[in-house]
Amino acid sequence: MIIRPVAVVDFSEAIGWRDLVGRLDRHGLRLVARGSCLVVTDGHGFAKSSRIAPGISRRSLEERFGEAF
Repeated sequence: MIIRPVAVVDFSEAIGWRDLVGRLDRHGLRLVARGSCLVVTDGHGFAKSSRIAPGISRRSLEERFGEAF
């Protein structure tokens, strides 16, 4: 699966961590903390959240959602 095209909409439309995790789960994707970063994985490959689209770093999402991951 190509993660970026599937996940970019989920990241842009999510209103919180629970919502984001649920959206990704519908595509068979998981959000995982790796150090200070977040990665999206399908169990085989992974993509850093910051590489999926501009402004989708762990830090920016924590600010947007108002809570830590």
